[in-house]
Amino acid sequence: MNERGRSTIWIPVALVIAIASAILAGRSATHLERLWDEQVDHDIAVGLRAHPLTGERPAIDASQLRLPMYVNALVFAATGHDDLATSRFVSLACGALTVVATAALANTLFGPLAAILAALLLGFSPYFLSFERIAMTEGDVFFACFVTLAVQTFVRYLQYPSNTRWTIAGVMLALAIGSKFFAIFLFPVFFVLATSTRSRGDWQPYYDSATARRLRNSIAVGLTFAVVCPVATWAARRYGSPPVQTFISIGGWAAVFAILLYATTVALQHGALPRTSLGRILALISFAILACAALMPVHVTEPDIAVELARRTLRWDHRLPLALWSDHLRLYSGIVLLKLSIPLGIITSLAMLLAAFRERDDGRWRPCILPVIFYVVLLCFLPLRQTFYLMGVYPLIMILTAAMLAELMTWSRATSTRIVVAVLIIAALAHGGWLLSRSYPHLQLHGYRICGDSWMGRESRGYRNLIQTPSDGVEEMIRWCISESNVRPGANVVSFLWEERIIESILPHDARIKFVSRGLSQETDAIPPPPSIQGADVVLLHINNLLGYGDRPPDTPPMDILARDFRIGHTVTRGPLAVGWVYVRK
Repeated sequence: MNERGRSTIWIPVALVIAIASAILAGRSATHLERLWDEQVDHDIAVGLRAHPLTGERPAIDASQLRLPMYVNALVFAATGHDDLATSRFVSLACGALTVVATAALANTLFGPLAAILAALLLGFSPYFLSFERIAMTEGDVFFACFVTLAVQTFVRYLQYPSNTRWTIAGVMLALAIGSKFFAIFLFPVFFVLATSTRSRGDWQPYYDSATARRLRNSIAVGLTFAVVCPVATWAARRYGSPPVQTFISIGGWAAVFAILLYATTVALQHGALPRTSLGRILALISFAILACAALMPVHVTEPDIAVELARRTLRWDHRLPLALWSDHLRLYSGIVLLKLSIPLGIITSLAMLLAAFRERDDGRWRPCILPVIFYVVLLCFLPLRQTFYLMGVYPLIMILTAAMLAELMTWSRATSTRIVVAVLIIAALAHGGWLLSRSYPHLQLHGYRICGDSWMGRESRGYRNLIQTPSDGVEEMIRWCISESNVRPGANVVSFLWEERIIESILPHDARIKFVSRGLSQETDAIPPPPSIQGADVVLLHINNLLGYGDRPPDTPPMDILARDFRIGHTVTRGPLAVGWVYVRK
């Protein structure tokens, strides 16, 4: 086979794996009910479809940046469908793109064998599949996709520098930030990569010129508008009239967008980039921030987003930084070790250790291991953990695993040794596939048969835990209650479920039952007093009530009274785990 054939064979293979992964995840999604953030993000996307420049008013969950919702709003408008299946299809397509992007980066760094192995490991990882099928921000598949694309395009720019590659890398970084604010961890990563990489080709550093000054000045002016516009909009909202607020917000965004177009045109001209590596990376980061503001207008026109991001950055949940570092490491180590299989988990751990030691002498490992290190350190500073937080760098972790497996084949000089290594690799992949088939379709519970109810001495189950128990099961309990054959008309149903938006979307306005909700609101973190079960005919509990939603304490009625006066009328099960109970008065 010629060199061209060897270098491109990974492309059709990765495409087939990506499609198969999306189909597998899509079929499992039919066994998964609507989840908490899926409903919230859906409402945001519907608002963006109706008002793409300003979004919904007031802003819902302003801490989330809006790229996933904008993509869904565009699909809603193009297809005329805005149901959950449509949103999940968008995420499946994004997941397939992530698999291909992962293979492309692996090929760039380690060659076609690593590319195919990386696509296999990622595309059929139960962890990736479990979040690939979930819409918008609940699974962070957009974040994983654009972080991978940002690293890939930036590596290509460093290998063969050009104005076009610099601009593409800046746009990909902007889309990563628009997917999740945490993408700012790429700023120091790109700085280290830019200052430690020797470029190839006929690249010559440009001296600062009039064109470079125009680029620098245009980006500075655009960022100034992007900062001033939300502040002015907030002031107009507080002290002015709605027409003034609309004029300031939309006019400010239009200025930012126009400046981005001008800056992009300038950036593509010869001599536009700063002459030093530090200058070019600072310009790239600034350009990405400007693009993130301009391409998603609500980031400029809705001041609540900037206010909420600042609030959470400075004082999130009133906890000190690193307060939960051990919980973070416990969770992420479990994902690495258990969410593929134990043999592959051990190989993955060794691959990350190998990359950390080899990156100084072999720069191929650096673009993947540095983001993993920087990102995990950033996560440890957060006052909460989420099972899907590792998705942002999970494709890079799979590339490291694939690279180590490919290196083992390279290090084996004797043909017989290579055959043995290949057989062992195939056996490990087959074992992982068998474990996947046992967990399917309840992929969020993968690893439960191994670790049980505890992992490293702590509870393994929970909304933000290794064995994730999301909102799945809530709809089944509500539908059971509104069925005439299960609950008599006029019955008093007391719910301890926190998923208010999901319940509101399926509970009929003229329901036959008297429904008492838990009373939580998306607009505040305050938790109201629990409802009384005195006089209740039916009580609804989810496993997260027993374990605690997120890092909150358990939220249940008096369990002794519940056991004495009620019986279990219906149990919601997912695989080996019971996740919801409908208690009926005896």
